[in-house]
Amino acid sequence: MNAKTGMCQFCGQLLTVMVPDGKDFTEEELNTIAAAECTCSKAEEEREISSIKDAARESIERILDKKNRRTAAAILTAAVDPIARKKCKKVSVNMDGELVCSMYMKGKRVIVEARQTMVEYSDGEAVDE
Repeated sequence: MNAKTGMCQFCGQLLTVMVPDGKDFTEEELNTIAAAECTCSKAEEEREISSIKDAARESIERILDKKNRRTAAAILTAAVDPIARKKCKKVSVNMDGELVCSMYMKGKRVIVEARQTMVEYSDGEAVDE
């Protein structure tokens, strides 16, 4: 391991970071590592948001991707960052009138849900069977 210097992108503090031998790191990469290790409040907040976003993506995969609801998954995945940063309260996608997929924050967690509704209706016309 080699000791290198990086700068936290949030507070500007210079930090000594340990990196593996044999690989050259760019200044940007060293700064990213420094920000990931910095103890300033903004860096800690960003780590928490990153963790929330990772959990949200896992939930989207578990609830939607694996059940062949890929269009809804793609839409919700695009909204993960604004939801995690609380810039958007809720995103809902009505897929076909029967399947509604939603994502929203509850406390410090992102909730992903899919609701399947059985829809029956009649317009008063008789239907031949």
